[in-house]
This record gives sequence, C-alpha cells and structure tokens, in this order.
Amino acid sequence: MLSKPFTLQLPLEEKTIAEALKENGYQTFFAGKWHLGETEKFWPQHQGFDTNIGGWSKGYPNNGYFSPYKNPMLADGPNGEFLTDRLGDECVKFLENRNSDNPFFMYLSFYTVHNPQQGKPEIIEYFKKKAKAMGIDQVDPFVSDLPWIKESEAEGE
Repeated sequence: MLSKPFTLQLPLEEKTIAEALKENGYQTFFAGKWHLGETEKFWPQHQGFDTNIGGWSKGYPNNGYFSPYKNPMLADGPNGEFLTDRLGDECVKFLENRNSDNPFFMYLSFYTVHNPQQGKPEIIEYFKKKAKAMGIDQVDPFVSDLPWIKESEAEGE
C-alpha cells in the first residue's frame, strides 16, 4: 500500500495559529516535539513562536528520554533528567515568568508518543509490582526486542 504524497515540512507561507496570535499581542511559547521540517527555517521560532524549547527536525528524542538530549533547541539538563519532566518544568517557568498583562499561547507537545519506549526506573518498578499484585505479570509488557521497536531504535542512531 502506498501513502499519498506529502511534504516533510510545514510550508512557510502557511499562517500558523501562533503567527496569528502573535500579530494580536500574544506571547507565544512552544515546548516539545515539532517534526515539521528538517532545517531550522521550518522550526517553531520561525513559525510564530517567541520561544522554542526542544522543537526541531526530529519527532523522537535523539538520545532517548534522559539527559543528555543531543537536541540543538534544548540545553542538556543534569545527567539522567527525564525529558517529559523537563518539558513540563519549562512550561511552568514560562507561566511564572511571563508578562501577565498580555495574553499568551502555550503549545506543549510531548515526545512520549514515540520510541524509544523509556520511563523513569522508579515508575517502571512501581507498575511491575502492581502487575504482579494483580496477577498479570506473566505477560511481559516491558519488551524491547520486537522487530518494530528494533527498527525504530536503529533509525534514531
């Protein structure tokens, strides 16, 4: 089955909601997964966002969900920092530090919809114990050796 033809970037001539709101006095903030263009001219800061935290060409975290991230639009945090937590923290900082007299538009797009499937060790352990207590630990939901997972991880290297 063939897919319909599509472009790999958001055309610059398309007016985004961020551009429309910015023109009307909104502060605009983006955090997370962008994946709407391979080169920087297509990234959020060129599509109407005043601030871009983490949005670039990749639709998955280049180095996984733990710092160092290897993302040109997101400074590495402390070693082992979890990307989902970091993006949430960046949004909170924006809300705390913005000019409250102006309206704002914040767009948060978590990377966690993509492989690699990783979680904080303490959360994984919590759910493993919960599965055991429920008697459903015989089926391993924490697999990482399925062909589609291996292919996705290889693409990320």
